[in-house]
This record gives sequence, structure tokens and C-alpha cells, in this order.
Amino acid sequence: MKVVFAIDERGQNSEVAEMLKLAVTSCKARTSLEPVVIADGFRPEFRAFLEDEGVSCLVVNTPMRPHIESANLRSGYPMQAIGNYLRYEACNVISDAYFLYCDCDVIFLSEPVIENYPPLVAAVAEDSLSDWSRVNSGVLLVNRAALLAILPEFYDFAAQKLEKFYPGFDQAAFNAFFAGRIDHLSPLLNWRAYWGREDQASILHTHGVKPSTAEKLLQGIYNADRAKQGQIQEVVAATLVNLPSFAGRMADFASTSVGGRWLRMAEEINAFNKNPLLAMFDRLQEVRKDAASQAESSERAGLSRLIRKGEFVTLKVQIPTNYLSVRLLIDTGSTLLAASDLRDSNTGEVFDLDKSLMANVNKLDAASGEPPGWKFLSKVNAQGQVDIVSSLPAAGDAGRVVEFKVAASALNRVKTYWSQNGVFSEEEALVAFEI
Repeated sequence: MKVVFAIDERGQNSEVAEMLKLAVTSCKARTSLEPVVIADGFRPEFRAFLEDEGVSCLVVNTPMRPHIESANLRSGYPMQAIGNYLRYEACNVISDAYFLYCDCDVIFLSEPVIENYPPLVAAVAEDSLSDWSRVNSGVLLVNRAALLAILPEFYDFAAQKLEKFYPGFDQAAFNAFFAGRIDHLSPLLNWRAYWGREDQASILHTHGVKPSTAEKLLQGIYNADRAKQGQIQEVVAATLVNLPSFAGRMADFASTSVGGRWLRMAEEINAFNKNPLLAMFDRLQEVRKDAASQAESSERAGLSRLIRKGEFVTLKVQIPTNYLSVRLLIDTGSTLLAASDLRDSNTGEVFDLDKSLMANVNKLDAASGEPPGWKFLSKVNAQGQVDIVSSLPAAGDAGRVVEFKVAASALNRVKTYWSQNGVFSEEEALVAFEI
């Protein structure tokens, strides 16, 4: 059976292409499937890799392209959707009665076992195995002739509702149009690591988790849109916690770029105590028991007195006009500290600290006498640093000054960074405060 992957030409110079290389490598190593890659064009170096691996490369285009381009000019609708809609064009270039479609971010762990062939298409649930109200289009078992017959009708439907389905792309349209006609595919063929360990999974789908995102979150420096941050952190955290259970089955792919990165992260996570890892993500706090609550309560009272006496550090950071993210990296020997919300001292706008905490802290309940605007934090790893990353809306021509206050019984250093895109580096460190 053929397995089809789809990628647009733009994506061939990105992390997506590296993920697809791992998908192809693992497919050839662990299965009898015949990989085929379809694209709206091939970059020479990417095509050379695929052909060296014996992969068929087919150039296709999607009738959705003009609709996507028009929506992009009209509302900024992402051009990425072209690559998403390419998958359905496999029906026009594959002659087999059935084929398997897989997203670029899958890893083949063993030969897929297909027990039933659908009259139209089969897929696995999107969110959880108990909720089949939505399916994930990242792995599809396709009856080619049946899907091809109604493909024009699907494209018409998707084109009319293109922007309505955003931020979903083809998957939202697919679920709406084919509702009631999608058969259940074995979850073992589209297993998500955030569901937990599964030794029988034949296709692992790193859905929603790019290696770069996972690496940044492990370092506590990933800055997502506030509306999505909790969901992203929950998915990535659960993926990372379970990643070591798949590492042994992925070891053969360490030489690939993405495979090597996943395995390095698995080794790092395996060396962690799980509690500090999970405590990086406030959405997963329920798995951690607060065994030291009484000791923390007494420390909080002492810290309240420290703050009331005015023994804290005020930082004022000048942020240039086009920089939309700020990172504060705090070194402290104290196991308990307090920090204020970030405040634009030019406009008075406040950026909620609760939504900016990234690593190594638990937020505590308000203590008696806690000053307004302050948040109490307890360190999970006493030796580690505290990371705070905040998204900022676009500033005016004059830029902005962000004010931040921090207090602890022992403050060693607070270092600030700024960034245009949420990626922070030492070269972009704005100022360091040695205390």
C-alpha cells in the first residue's frame, strides 16, 4: 500500500521538511508501505533527498489555491493552508483503490495493521479516544474512487466557508462536510504521545508539537499567544512527559535531525524528577501534591513583611517599538519570592503575571496581607532559575517602558531580554541587574 505525504514548496525550507525526512526514513525502515510525496513544487535539495530514499515525488496543485490567495489578501488568512489542502489531490495521482495519507510529523514505529477498509474514509478521534465528534485528518485511510467522486463538492463547500473555519484549516472543513460518513480508524495508526504510553502504536503522531516548541518550553522561554498558551503548554507538557516511553523504539532514527532532537529531549526528561517538569505548566498542577503547604505558609508570612518594608527591586526596561516580547530571568537562592504584574509605565497598561510564568515556579494562593498587584511564587527546583515571558501588544512610535518588581530573601540577579518573535538569545539580552 502507498502512504502519501503532502508538503508545499514553502514548507520544504523549514522544520516541517525535517519532520517529513524522519517520517520517510522511519516508514522505509519499519514498514512495507511505499512512500509518495506530493507538492506544488520541489526544492532541488529536498527532491534529491527524497529520490535518494526511493520516494516518488509528484507535483500537484489544489483548486483551493486561488481562494486561499484571495483570503490572504482580504484578511491575512495564512498561505500555509495551501499545503494542508494538497492532501486530497492524492486522489488524482494515486491509482490504487486505497491509500494511507499521513502528515509530515509522524514517526513509523512498526508495520500498520489495517483491519477494515472504509466505503469512503477512516480517521482517528481528534481530542480524546472517548470523543469521536471530531476526527484528526493527520492520518487518513482513503477509498480513492469514492473520495474522488465528491471532491469537487468538498472543495466548493470549503471555499465558501474558508475564513469561517479559521483558525482551523482543512481539518475543520473536513469534519463539517464529511460528518456522519467517517469510519473509525484504529488509534494505533495515529497515536498522540499526549494520550500516554502505548507500546502497540504503529504510527506516532507528534500532533501540535514541533521540536522547536518543545525545546523552548523545556527551557521555559516559549512565548505563545495568551489565548493559546495554556492549551499549547498542556499538550506539549503531556507529550514530553510520555516521550521517554517511545524513545527505545525511535533510537534507530537518532541520525536524522528531528529524530536526534526528540531523543535528546527524551534523555533530558528521563533524567528529571517528573514533578519539576510538570510544575513548569500550570495547567497540569493537579498532578502535583503540595506536601510542603504548611512550611510555605510560614515562609509567605515572612515574605509579606519583607515586601511591606520596601525591600524589593524595581526594574524599568526600555522596549523598542518593534519588540513584542520580554523575558525576565531571575536567579535567587530563596525558595519563595514575590513579583508584581508587568506594567507599561508610559500608559499604565498591566500585563498579567499569571499568564507570563513559564518555568520553575508554582503560584501560591494569596497570603494574608499580600500587597495588591503582587503574586507569591514558590520555586520547584531550589537551584534553578525563574523564567517570566510576556507578550506585548504593538507599541507606539516611542516604544514602551516595562516596569516590574521582584522581592525575595536573597536576590542574586535579574536579567532581561527582549525579542521580536518570542525567541530569546544571549545576544538579545537587554540589561542585567546584579543585586
